[in-house]
Amino acid sequence: LTGGPGAGVAEGIQVRYTSEALPVGGGGPSGAFAGTVTFKQNSMNFHVGANPNQQVGMSFRSMKAASLGSGVLNESQFANLQDVSLLDGPKAQDAMRVIDRAIEEVAITRGEMGAFQKNTLESNLNWLRIAHENVQSSESVLRDADMAQEMAEFTKNQILMDASTSMLAHANQKPMSVLKLIG
Repeated sequence: LTGGPGAGVAEGIQVRYTSEALPVGGGGPSGAFAGTVTFKQNSMNFHVGANPNQQVGMSFRSMKAASLGSGVLNESQFANLQDVSLLDGPKAQDAMRVIDRAIEEVAITRGEMGAFQKNTLESNLNWLRIAHENVQSSESVLRDADMAQEMAEFTKNQILMDASTSMLAHANQKPMSVLKLIG
């Protein structure tokens, strides 16, 4: 059992099963590695290329009140943002610390999402735009080259046809001269 970042709950946990882990007398698959099962929560995978393995992923932490602001030491025993109560004046300082922590966590997550967008998605989009322009340019060059080649072939055939016609006309004139001399 291996887990990626954030695998404390179920996010990014991978279960790898092998023949060694199966019962000795069981009818399981043979071989050292049978497969991998991946569990993901709150994550998104983006396909960023032409090949099936060109994917990037981004995991998102929970933004629920019960998940934000946890881990702040306080006398009021607020475990997270959901537990904050402002009905009692002396608990206001503890509530402020929990709220500050929740705001900090939201800001960090927003920063991570912005960095992912800027560094991964937008740079990939720019690369794809450049690749698209290059493909269009290459296609245009190939079309131009094919057109030039076809025009050269057409001109060659036209010259050959004109030469053949001229030779045939010239050959037809010789017998006429002979007939004039005879007649």
